[in-house]
Formats: sequence, structure tokens, C-alpha cells
Amino acid sequence: MLMPIIKDNVLPGSTAVTDGWAAYNGLSEQGYKHYVVEHKTSFSCQCRDEQTGENVTIHTNRIEGTWKHAKDYLRHMNGTKVTQFEGHLCETWHTNSS
Repeated sequence: MLMPIIKDNVLPGSTAVTDGWAAYNGLSEQGYKHYVVEHKTSFSCQCRDEQTGENVTIHTNRIEGTWKHAKDYLRHMNGTKVTQFEGHLCETWHTNSS
């Protein structure tokens, strides 16, 4: 159910850094560079970039923190209409990044 949404909104070849949720399985087979951080064991992971050979540290902390701020912001508004969601999400990003 999630894979069609990803395929409709994310270009093949894009890098996806996810947690270990099973719905993300198969991203590599669909043409995405997929790194997984298993939160059961740690909050970051050392991975080797296949193109550059460089070892990189990946984590999901920034997106999870951003999403927490967005949910808190939207909760104070008692939610939002679907048509306004993207604008409000951009507003929370701008507010928290300055």
C-alpha cells in the first residue's frame, strides 16, 4: 500500500533513509538507494556508499524531530484540511529552521 505512494512521489534513484518498518522493504528493488536504521538497536548506522565507496553515518533524527514539531503545531490548530496541509507543513519547517 505504501510502495505505490512512494513510486508516485519519489524519483527512482533517490536516497531513502528509513527505520525498520516492513512497509519500506523492497525500496532497493524499486530503484531507490535505501538505508535502514533499526531503532531497536541504535539511532544511527554506518553504511558504505556504493557509488563513492565512502563510509557514511546515517540517522533519522532530523526528520523525526521535524515531524514532531509539525504534529505539535498542527495539534494546536486542531488539524488542517488536506488541501492546506502542505502549506502548513512548510510553515512549520520555516518556523523551526530559523
